[in-house]
Amino acid sequence: MVCKKQEVIKTLVRELFNGYNFEVFDTLFTKNMKSMGTIAGHFEENGIDELKSINNLFQSCFSNFHAEIKEIFSEKNKVCVVLEVTGIHDKDIFMGMEPKGNSFRFESFNVFYFEGNLISGHWGISNMIRHLDLLK
Repeated sequence: MVCKKQEVIKTLVRELFNGYNFEVFDTLFTKNMKSMGTIAGHFEENGIDELKSINNLFQSCFSNFHAEIKEIFSEKNKVCVVLEVTGIHDKDIFMGMEPKGNSFRFESFNVFYFEGNLISGHWGISNMIRHLDLLK
């Protein structure tokens, strides 16, 4: 049986990452949600505004941007999810690299923390840096 918290994560992936619906920030997250993770190889803490900027960056640089849930499980107030992220770098400059139409793929490993049925925290790490050569 799938729990409500896993459904929230599935909605996040479907609506935000794949559907570009930024309104979900107002319905899936607590107002003071904090995310700790790495996008560009270093850790930093982010709030809602920074997460919106990160999502805008991916959407503005990649067409066919898509996140697929490869693994999801939960315990108490946590949901762990492994995502495979793909796209084609054919729009804006990404991390100093001009778009050349190259395909891109990386995995992201995430733990989402909940207060009730709202995401209150996130910790994640990806292997994106390892795959940047695909864009050169």
